[in-house]
Amino acid sequence: QFMGLDYAVYDYSQYMSWARESATRIFVENKLTSETNAPAFFNLLWWLVGRVDYYFGLSFVLANQLLRLFSNVLFLAVTYRFLALVFRDRFQRRFAFVLACLTSGFGWLLVVLKQRTGQLTLPTTLYTPVGNTFFGFIAVPHHIISAALVIAILGLMLRTYQRQRLGEAALAGVLALVL
Repeated sequence: QFMGLDYAVYDYSQYMSWARESATRIFVENKLTSETNAPAFFNLLWWLVGRVDYYFGLSFVLANQLLRLFSNVLFLAVTYRFLALVFRDRFQRRFAFVLACLTSGFGWLLVVLKQRTGQLTLPTTLYTPVGNTFFGFIAVPHHIISAALVIAILGLMLRTYQRQRLGEAALAGVLALVL
C-alpha cells in the first residue's frame, strides 16, 4: 500500500513503530532490534500521532498526512508572524516569506545545472530537508515542526527584547522544552 511517503521510507518504519506502540502506552520498547529491551523510549510527536490514530480510529497513513498538513500550516503561520516582526514593509515581508518557503538558498541552481549537464552535483546539498523548506513540506513533517518551533522561539525572544516582558520569554522556554 502506498502511504504517501516519497523520502526516508526507511525512517518511517521507526516512526510507525513508535506511533503504533504509543497508541496505548507512554513508554515503548525498540521493536526494530532483535535484542529485548525495556520500554524506556518516549517521542512526544509520534506519541501524539499514535494517540490520534487510536482515539479517532485513523490509519497511520491518514494520521501522517494530517501531520504533514498541520506542520506545513504551522510553519507558514509562524514564519509569516516572525517576518512581520522583522519587516515592516509588506513587499519585503512577502518576498522573504516566499524565499523561506520555496527555496533552499542557491540549491535551485543545482537543479538548473542538472538540466544542462544531465548530472546532479552535490545531491546531498539538495536532498537535505533541513536546508530545503519546500522539500521538508513534502517529505518530513517533523523537521518542519522543529523549524517552526525554532522560529517561534526566536520571535518570542525578539518580542521579549522589544517589549521587556517576561511572559513571552517563558513561553519561548516552554517551546524550547517541547522542541
